[in-house]
Amino acid sequence: MASNSKAAKLIKNGVDDVVERTRSVVNNGLDSAKESLGDGVNLVDRRVRKTAAQVSGRAGRLLDNVYGRYTGARKSLLGRYSQAKKKITRLQKDGSKYVSNNPGKTLLTVAGVALLVGLVASPRRRAAESR
Repeated sequence: MASNSKAAKLIKNGVDDVVERTRSVVNNGLDSAKESLGDGVNLVDRRVRKTAAQVSGRAGRLLDNVYGRYTGARKSLLGRYSQAKKKITRLQKDGSKYVSNNPGKTLLTVAGVALLVGLVASPRRRAAESR
């Protein structure tokens, strides 16, 4: 029985040794995988941050460009509006002066225009044309 016990101990020690070596290999593999995974994660993190910075920079430049164009268009439109308003005001004043200085001509001109509009819009004329 002693030899069975001795053989069992040898087998047990052999199995324990194989288990310990296997455990060591597995732990080393896991440590290596963890390190490689950490390196990969760090690389992806750096790339994501770099890409985000590039996108942010491009978006900022685009915003500046759009705002610059908007500001230029706004100034141009306000300038043109101001010029048009001045011209209309000047035409109103000139028209008022002309009417004040030439009431007879103005009255005859308005009467002539009214007569022409009346003739063009006359229902009799339309009736005569349709016959």
